Amino acid sequence: MAGTGSLMVYSATETRHVGKFTDYFPHTAYFIYQTNGNVLRWVQNAVGNIDETPTLVRLPAGIYSVVAEDDDYGRITIPVLIGGGETTTVHLDGGRLPPDGTGNAVDTVRLPNGRIVGWKANAMLP
Repeated sequence: MAGTGSLMVYSATETRHVGKFTDYFPHTAYFIYQTNGNVLRWVQNAVGNIDETPTLVRLPAGIYSVVAEDDDYGRITIPVLIGGGETTTVHLDGGRLPPDGTGNAVDTVRLPNGRIVGWKANAMLP
């Protein structure tokens, strides 16, 4: 694998009250680990209390582990494959569904309750 890709993690959200009638739901922070178990990066995953868009993280192509909060299961660890020139997306907030038609049922990655959080990748391992 060569090049640089991106990672976007829709981690669990927190409720932030701004004013009397306005709520925002920023995504919770998470860690990215290298295959050797070392922490590569901590990602804030929101610019501020009203930012509901997850942070797009650029990474060298490769395999990593993400430790993030899921709405149903709390803190979980997910392996991710970053491909050169591609964006890998992980859905853990329960409210957002991956786009339809991106893969078939065999290719989906699911949590124990059946919720889709991503798709399997074909890794070219050494």
